Amino acid sequence: MGGEVNYGSNFRTTSLLCVPIWTAGKGNNSNLGERLVGDGEISGCVLLQNRAENSGLNVNEEEGEGRFKGVDEALLKCFCDFVGVAIMVVDLMEVSKAVHGEFNGMANKIDELTQGDGAIGVANDMIKLEEMTSASRNKALHSLFDIEKELDSQSAVIEALLH
Repeated sequence: MGGEVNYGSNFRTTSLLCVPIWTAGKGNNSNLGERLVGDGEISGCVLLQNRAENSGLNVNEEEGEGRFKGVDEALLKCFCDFVGVAIMVVDLMEVSKAVHGEFNGMANKIDELTQGDGAIGVANDMIKLEEMTSASRNKALHSLFDIEKELDSQSAVIEALLH
């Protein structure tokens, strides 16, 4: 970084540190470089700009003052792992709420059908419909038998007239 100046804010950038936030896609990648399962997905990133020269961390590294050090990167990766887990928990809570709502809807329907005379009423309506259908079928069959008898008697009359 060459210490460029943003002329809009008069701010000088001396160092940057950017770390991805991994969440589970097909699996999960850890920011510590350990591949847990699958490939995971990047949900976002954390960007740090201009490390304070006196951060209070006593680390014996040869990097210049105001520059991010290896310990800074390790701490930010650890932080991003926790952020990724938090994002996954929120996503799982959303799915859990949706599934819970569906189960409540089904439970309410079951209650409606089993409370009081609801189920009995539905069963009685089905029995009445079957009885009416059965009665209609019987009536139609009797009509067919009557027509068949009438045709037989007319056939006998026609047969007698022809002989």
